[in-house]
Amino acid sequence: MPCPESGTFLDFLRKAPPVGYDELSDKIDHVERQVKMLELEWESTYNKLRSILARLNKRDERAAPEESSEPAGDSIDRIIALRRGRR
Repeated sequence: MPCPESGTFLDFLRKAPPVGYDELSDKIDHVERQVKMLELEWESTYNKLRSILARLNKRDERAAPEESSEPAGDSIDRIIALRRGRR
């Protein structure tokens, strides 16, 4: 029977955790939750920005034909003629 004072190779695994281990573990868990929340918040913000930029690009694409070199009167006449079925 081995003496209780003599250690074996795996005794370090059986030792009680150091004082304050639970508190430290709780703090780490708290920090991990905060990081996860920040990641989710950033992902949401990124998606919102991407959506806004897509809408702005679409608005610019739609506005580009209106800014053509045709005079304003000609483009209005052309729109009216297209609605009436003439070209």
